[in-house]
Amino acid sequence: MPVLEAMACGCVVVATDCGGPRDIIEDGVNGFLVLVGGAAAIVSRVHLLLGNAAIRNQMRLRPQETVGHFTRDKCVSELEPSLGEVVRSQGDQLRNVVDDCDSQLHVTT
Repeated sequence: MPVLEAMACGCVVVATDCGGPRDIIEDGVNGFLVLVGGAAAIVSRVHLLLGNAAIRNQMRLRPQETVGHFTRDKCVSELEPSLGEVVRSQGDQLRNVVDDCDSQLHVTT
């Protein structure tokens, strides 16, 4: 979420290529991805952005487009079928977990 929040504020994000950022940032297009532990690469990309207004201004436009792809409605509509599938395939197991939790909390339904 912090990556999208920064993008929504018009920032060009420089992030490590781990998990979430990889799903959001297209390296060199709407931000920069560097290897985990790549402090020198982070410094290099920040210097590039600070020293080159044309690149910085061009790249600041792209994150706004990216943020538009992650609206609440779109995220929910894409997540809902996956959660439904989990419930369908693991329903009994999930009910057992909930029942176990309820019994530990002495909750009756």
